[in-house]
Amino acid sequence: MTASSESPTYAPHKIHNSLTWLNGDRAVTIMMATIQNRRTIKDVACELSTDTQLLFSTQKIDGQWYIVRFESIYEQDRLIPVLPDATLSMDSAALAKYRQSYACMSFCMEQSGIGANQELAGRDRPETVEKIYTDLKKWLEEGIR
Repeated sequence: MTASSESPTYAPHKIHNSLTWLNGDRAVTIMMATIQNRRTIKDVACELSTDTQLLFSTQKIDGQWYIVRFESIYEQDRLIPVLPDATLSMDSAALAKYRQSYACMSFCMEQSGIGANQELAGRDRPETVEKIYTDLKKWLEEGIR
């Protein structure tokens, strides 16, 4: 969240499908989203799109629902020219040092002078993703039945 707030560019989150599981005073919602960001790379206008799952743990406290935990799982991203006749030429090695789940996003963040956290949950680390799902399921099952 800190890196997002430090970004010098506008990055709306386009929300796709959402699923919610409810158990008494607890709920878990998974929202599929694409983080969109326009930026110029090597004088080429590009669209950075990062597919992610936004995971919300919510709890009803004193009759009001609150978000008590939020996580993201990064799935994949892409960096493509905006105009059909434009070409972005990059050496693959420029992206190879980053995690596969969000390599393009990491590259763009570093180009903007923002350090990219390489320890975020992502599809390229299935054990981390599985632990998140297991923890969410356990937390949800602890709700009022």
